[in-house]
Amino acid sequence: MPDLPIRRGLQYRLTLAATVLFFAGSLVVVWQLLVLHRELSQREGENMVWALAQAQHQATLLERDLARLRLQQSDAEDIHLQADLLHSRLSLLTDGPQRRILRHYGQLDALLPAMAAFEQVDLLQLLIGTDNPVAQQELRTLIAALAAAGNQVMVREREEKSRRLDQLEQWIKAAFAAIGMVALCGGWLMWQLVAALQRQRTNARTIAAQRDALQQTIHDLHRAQSATETYRNFVSLVSHQFRTPLAVIDSTAQRLMRQARRSGGEQSEQVLERMGETRHTVEGLTRLLDSVLTSVKLDGGGIQLQARPVNLAELASHVVEGNKPMLGERPTRIECQGPPADYVCEGDAQLLIHLLHNLLANACKYTPVGSPLDLRLERAGDRLHCSVRDHGSGVAAEELPLLFERFYRSARSHGSEGTGLGLYLARAIARLHGGDLNAFLPPDGGLAFTLSLPVLGFVAQIRAAAVVGSDDE
Repeated sequence: MPDLPIRRGLQYRLTLAATVLFFAGSLVVVWQLLVLHRELSQREGENMVWALAQAQHQATLLERDLARLRLQQSDAEDIHLQADLLHSRLSLLTDGPQRRILRHYGQLDALLPAMAAFEQVDLLQLLIGTDNPVAQQELRTLIAALAAAGNQVMVREREEKSRRLDQLEQWIKAAFAAIGMVALCGGWLMWQLVAALQRQRTNARTIAAQRDALQQTIHDLHRAQSATETYRNFVSLVSHQFRTPLAVIDSTAQRLMRQARRSGGEQSEQVLERMGETRHTVEGLTRLLDSVLTSVKLDGGGIQLQARPVNLAELASHVVEGNKPMLGERPTRIECQGPPADYVCEGDAQLLIHLLHNLLANACKYTPVGSPLDLRLERAGDRLHCSVRDHGSGVAAEELPLLFERFYRSARSHGSEGTGLGLYLARAIARLHGGDLNAFLPPDGGLAFTLSLPVLGFVAQIRAAAVVGSDDE
């Protein structure tokens, strides 16, 4: 199923994206938890309450010492010390981070007027015993402002701490949820990974088995190629080695036949008969060697096509005329639809002559003496068709695909001469020219072979299409 890898890849990408998102969310949650923890650990509100309480305590001590001074239970030096300590406490509240914290809690604007008013108090009059109710009132106002500010800071600090604890609880829940989702996605990815690894191992075993089978096939192919090459070399050797003795036998038979004709007599007739049979046998062996050698050359690509424009109608007439001795008393009817000039193709004249000779020889072999042979030429678009038909007994329909197999001989060929290579070579030559050769059974009996060749001008298109097809493969 071609869509399965696409869907599986989409699932992987979606799951990976979800895992990344959940992981990023987990990082955000952890970061927020760290921020909250840092804020909770700073304890700024408590520090601010302590600072305000210290300032309030120092102001209270100053007020107490002033009262004791009026009763002469304290001296001016203690008053100066308490006043300096109070001023230092107040300066801490209005400088640096303490000022920012007071502004954060909304108490800075309430404290500044009281602190400024106290700064205007004339402590010298208090020290020399002058009653200054305004100064005493400002001091009390400062003490009250410090106490109120401390209470407000304490309340606000507890509220913010409670709010931050609620946020911390929510972020902790979110963290557990994110961790759970990440764990779930991670488990699913792990399961997918394990399944992918199992599939990979299965595919690896399959590929290994296919590789072994391919190696065995390649080994068998090399053996077959080696056997084929050995067969070709053997056939070429036998063909060349047999030609010389066959030529000697044929030459000797011809010489004996000439001597017998000159001498005359009853023995001469026997010599002529025997030598005629000898020459006929030699001729058959020579044709067999030629056919086998041509077959080997076709299989090995050893035949180079000498292509040129050829008139198929004229070539067919030439072959019929040249094979009249073989045809004997079998009349050959040649029918050509349209002018012969339309039957021009591109091909090797010698190979096409060999093809047509094989077709005529096969038709002649199975046509009784006196029965006609039909050779019909017609053109259909960019194809030329040449049909050779005999009026013999025909063959069974299931044998038609086998007629062009090498060394195959049909049931009707028993008792007749032949090698089983003629039709195989004929089809091979036809396909070498970009055409084909097929057999069919006519309705009124016999057997017909139809040669199909491309018209001159269409051969280049056929070859280009064949090149494109091989490139696509």
